[in-house]
Amino acid sequence: MRIGLNAAFLGKGHNGISTYTRGLIKALGEHGSSDGQEYVVYTSSEDDVPREPNFKWRRTLPFLRAEHGAFGNSLRLLWTQSVLPRLLLNDRVDVLLSPLPESPIFSKTPRVVVVHDLIPFFYPEESPRLALYSRSVLPLSLRRAGGIVADSEHTKQDLIREFGIDGRRVSVAYLGVDDCYFSRNGLASAPSGCPDEYFLFVGACVPRKNPLGVVRAYAEIHERIAHKLVLVTSTGSYPNEVKRVVADLGLSDKVKFYSALPQHQMLFLYRRATALVFLSEYEGFGYPVAEAMAAGTPAIVCAGTSLPEVVGDAGVVVSPGDSGGVARAMIELALDKPARELLRERGLLHRKMFQWPVVAEKLGSVLLTAINGNSRIDL
Repeated sequence: MRIGLNAAFLGKGHNGISTYTRGLIKALGEHGSSDGQEYVVYTSSEDDVPREPNFKWRRTLPFLRAEHGAFGNSLRLLWTQSVLPRLLLNDRVDVLLSPLPESPIFSKTPRVVVVHDLIPFFYPEESPRLALYSRSVLPLSLRRAGGIVADSEHTKQDLIREFGIDGRRVSVAYLGVDDCYFSRNGLASAPSGCPDEYFLFVGACVPRKNPLGVVRAYAEIHERIAHKLVLVTSTGSYPNEVKRVVADLGLSDKVKFYSALPQHQMLFLYRRATALVFLSEYEGFGYPVAEAMAAGTPAIVCAGTSLPEVVGDAGVVVSPGDSGGVARAMIELALDKPARELLRERGLLHRKMFQWPVVAEKLGSVLLTAINGNSRIDL
């Protein structure tokens, strides 16, 4: 079987989808090499293509990368719909796997599309152009796909409800977490100024991620514990607003901000944190929660969307807007070591679902189904 991988968006940028795609390329190669599977990777980023005989690199224009913003996204949309179908035929690709929801609407090659979330659909203010794509092109692309993969059962239900997708055509495969987070021997080093005891928030600093909810819950308990609060987040106008609130609450000496940390420092923060506090209003999956559990750290998450599904019984789930409930959970995990250890042990069992071999095996079965046409629905 020859599998095409649509990775034209990959470049220098690092986010959840690029992390997923790079892990996917590596995992599918390892999973499929013994079965004689071949891979054709469409990308301008040669470094992301394994130097293995069963991998072939098809160079795409650098301008198609997501890092080029609206221009790159628009050009990539045209390329995906006009050029990519011909390349798939020329390369004799049996099935195309798109690790983000960009796929040809009209193509003779079966397609499997991965949908991570519907953030542009529900939160158009975060990315207006992607919101337009989600409401116009994406539904057509999904209806013509031979298979659809959702990051969570919650995302699957979003697709069924909002786009009228037949649930039998949607498979759920959780995201894979990098092997380093599972290893107790991986290289880890502390970022400058890291406190000894702390709660951790990881995520882009946008209102949907609710970093202010984390700060305000911590403000209720900071005088009762020695723990500090560490936020690993983005920079910009909204992060400055969060810092202003931190100052107004008198927490400037107790809240530490980091951004763009290398993986070995992220590993350190995950391992040493008392708990991850992740209160996002909407997530299709929630990478930080899975990474925390892989590293042996429990999580406090907000009920609703995918987060309770991802954390399972290995964390604390609180109601949306319940700042007092978050504060009580933080106090309990800070002071009750047996309770914290119980969640840690549950997380070490639960994290197996996020290992790449498990994810690759699931995706492999979806690809075979798409080739056989068992789930193909045409307009």
